[in-house]
Amino acid sequence: MRRPSVSDIVVAAALLAAGVAATFGAEGGPDAAALGFTVAYTVPLAFRHVFPLAAPSLSVVAILAFGLAIENVSQPTIPLAVGLAAYTIGHDVPMPASGVVALALLAGFWSTMLATDAPAGDLVFVVLNYGAPWLFGRVLRDRADAAQAGRAQAVEDERARIARELHDVVAHTLSVVAVQTQAVQRRLAPHQDREAADLRGVEGAVRDAMVEMRRLFGVLRANGAAAPLAPQPGLADVDDLLADARAAGFEVHAEILLSPADVPPGVGLTAYRIVQEALTNVRRHAHARTIVVHINGDGQQLEIEVSDDGTGPTAGSAGHGILGMRERVRLYGGSLEAGSAPGGGFRIRARLPVPGGRS
Repeated sequence: MRRPSVSDIVVAAALLAAGVAATFGAEGGPDAAALGFTVAYTVPLAFRHVFPLAAPSLSVVAILAFGLAIENVSQPTIPLAVGLAAYTIGHDVPMPASGVVALALLAGFWSTMLATDAPAGDLVFVVLNYGAPWLFGRVLRDRADAAQAGRAQAVEDERARIARELHDVVAHTLSVVAVQTQAVQRRLAPHQDREAADLRGVEGAVRDAMVEMRRLFGVLRANGAAAPLAPQPGLADVDDLLADARAAGFEVHAEILLSPADVPPGVGLTAYRIVQEALTNVRRHAHARTIVVHINGDGQQLEIEVSDDGTGPTAGSAGHGILGMRERVRLYGGSLEAGSAPGGGFRIRARLPVPGGRS
């Protein structure tokens, strides 16, 4: 079971202390029943995030009982407790339970106030005191749910995009295997029948795989989109990205310390997309003038680092670019760091294992 947070305990304790002080300061001295009700409606608020429905509801019920049982005792902490309980029910409890409980408790307030001949102004005040915090909590909850749904959709979209791109990489590789198999068959001597038969089997298997890949292609391409005419980019195409950044007015310092031939096509595509997205973030959000790109590898791992001297994307401003990078890196079992650079600016650093350990 979760424990109450320190902040919730502090808030509940402050309300309790203020309520006890008000009770002791009442005319005629402290009232034992008033003290008991004060404890009953403040202590549950310490557990409002542990039991987001039961704890605030218990607090409100205790306040209603307070109003019915005790007269002529002013308790200034009640409006604060009511607002906090209403906000919690609005924010932490999903619909429709949140709305049903809110209406039920509001009806309880009105019934209690009518039973005690409360003036009409108090009926309006309780609607504002209870309804406004509940609505505020509900709005924040809906916005958080929408943002989470947007992030989830962005992840799914990025995974579909990655799958389409890797499909193109694999299909190209299979085509190369088929062509090379045919070329080897043509170089065989007439007496190498067994080798020729084996190669024909390999060629047939490759072509079957290509047929299945084309079927997969039809599933992955949304709305009948056509395949790109150009091959998927790779590490060799990073220079084009750097040239575009220079043309946009940035001072770019690049250091690529390995040959693109040493990197498998899928890893090279991932590296290209990481650099592309990092440069896009710099253009959109960083307010930078200088960009430094460093790419290195040792045959076992590829490291990509893109840093700038700007401010970096603020919370919520970077869109889903970093989410997409994380998905690509996760596919290869790598790691991604994105945040402030030690010397200022913003830095993205990715590490990708190289399948097969090329050296």
